[in-house]
Amino acid sequence: MDGRDLSSMDMRTYRDQVALVNQEPTLFQGTIRDNLLLGLDASNLGFDTMCGGKGNNFSGGQKQRLAIARALLRRPSVLLLDEVTSVVQTALDQAAKQRTTVAIAHRLSSVQNADLICFLEDGVVVESGTHAELIRRRGHYFAMLSLQDLEK
Repeated sequence: MDGRDLSSMDMRTYRDQVALVNQEPTLFQGTIRDNLLLGLDASNLGFDTMCGGKGNNFSGGQKQRLAIARALLRRPSVLLLDEVTSVVQTALDQAAKQRTTVAIAHRLSSVQNADLICFLEDGVVVESGTHAELIRRRGHYFAMLSLQDLEK
């Protein structure tokens, strides 16, 4: 990570460098500030809008934007994205810059700009490459992408 051998890092240091954005982010009763600063030292951001229990005052996309902001405030070296929605794609593209980003996605159009795509089947990488390389190979990725295009 950032040129360091992971085996030389203690677990705490490693975990401090990784941030996760879940498919269904957890928001807590309180303000946006409270939710953004979860796990951080106090800050003076001025976001006092109430989130409601479990973030019920917000849409799924709004919750994910808050989760992305919360993750980025930690300035992680690694960003883990779990099935984020297409409505936050622009925010994700910005968030992925300058850090390693691992995106778990069933909607393959959301990862087509990735430097490396690994296609897993039953937990095993069956092919990897860029979007263009995987399209040319016409393998698993191409087949799944074709099916998703038909479903539109």
